[in-house]
Amino acid sequence: MGRKKQGLWEEEGTSEVYSPNVFYNNTFEIAKAFAEYFTQVQLTTLVLTAMEGLTDSRAKVSLATAQLMSAVMKERGRDMIKIEEIVEGILDRLNSQLEPSTKEEVVRGMCLLAGNNTQSVVPLLLSKSLPWDRTSLALWKAFGTQRETTISVLQLLIGILEKPHSREETEEMAFQPVAVTCALCEMLSGSLCQEAVQELYPRLLMAILCHLCWVIEQNVPQKMVVYSKEGGPGSKSKPFDSTSCALEVVKLVFLAAAYDGVVTYANQHHCWDLLSCPRFYYIGIMDLTSGIVKTCEPAVLHRVLNLVRNYLYSSSYHRKILARTFYAQLLWHRSVAQTLGQDFLSNLIKWVKDPNLIMKEVGLRGISNLALHPGQSESLKSQVPFLRDLLKNEARVTVQAVKSLRNIICHGKGEDTKVVFCSISKQLRPLINDVWA
Repeated sequence: MGRKKQGLWEEEGTSEVYSPNVFYNNTFEIAKAFAEYFTQVQLTTLVLTAMEGLTDSRAKVSLATAQLMSAVMKERGRDMIKIEEIVEGILDRLNSQLEPSTKEEVVRGMCLLAGNNTQSVVPLLLSKSLPWDRTSLALWKAFGTQRETTISVLQLLIGILEKPHSREETEEMAFQPVAVTCALCEMLSGSLCQEAVQELYPRLLMAILCHLCWVIEQNVPQKMVVYSKEGGPGSKSKPFDSTSCALEVVKLVFLAAAYDGVVTYANQHHCWDLLSCPRFYYIGIMDLTSGIVKTCEPAVLHRVLNLVRNYLYSSSYHRKILARTFYAQLLWHRSVAQTLGQDFLSNLIKWVKDPNLIMKEVGLRGISNLALHPGQSESLKSQVPFLRDLLKNEARVTVQAVKSLRNIICHGKGEDTKVVFCSISKQLRPLINDVWA
């Protein structure tokens, strides 16, 4: 039996006293235990009812309410119904003056809800008007801190970026993919998302670069702000338009995956300026790939190669030019050029024969890179007559053709180099005369 002591119950033989504090101090565990036995309707009713207690003036009560909600979201989040009502209710409470500890717990609960109901929660948050307020930004940042939620949300966001754009969207920029880049700016800005980003890299990188290729071609109103990045203490927030926001995500992908050297290389070679211009985008991709080749492990390069091979002949021009440019410049690395079972040269020759000048240039860059490595001499020597005919082409194609021939000569074998040089000397003379004229 227990005995009553000052309004509280104390069990005989112990010094422990049972009080309401037991509930407040163990809310999460108690809620987990009960949640197991509730129906979907009961769970949802519990969360919606508990939500009213988040704004209670008593800090202990509001925190206990938030912990109860988090526990239910964690244990039975997949079974929740009325997701939109719950999300809107949480957003409404987050915009009110909650205690810091309560607010932190509510954000945690929303992360758990998003991880368990990604297909429902994420589109709701993406639909909010841009630029987002601090509450929305805080939620997206939190989504990058819990591994399971991060991976689930990133997979959905990547899927949105990978969707082909309709004709209507080319006339007026699609809203959702732009909102995705704003979400990624927040999710990838913390240090806890590294593992998830490395797991989804390079698919995430390809998706955002393909989106960038599309967005720079759109007619966007000048100074249209879609995202504002909070500055440090005493500094103003930094505004981003749709292009600069996508570029920021590209940088963050490398930084989040711990490939900082790529960003340094890109800064040194003005990649960001090139990538933001439709005319020079493919050159920016070439330079960016060079940075990846110079700073990343061969295993990373082969992951990129295995992905881009799937899009070399895509019906999407944006995806095709991106994939082919990566493919050609990855051949700069010996381990890629010597990958077994790959007919690199066959693909490159097809692109050089394409009437599109960019495709010609990309194909020739690949041949030039291929010529740098041992074992390529015989196959490339047979292409010299074909390359020689390109010396009378457009200037940019001619330049790449000369570079390809130069590398074939410089890295070929003894007598082969003499034969190649003699076979092209007549065609080179007019080019040399033009330089000295």
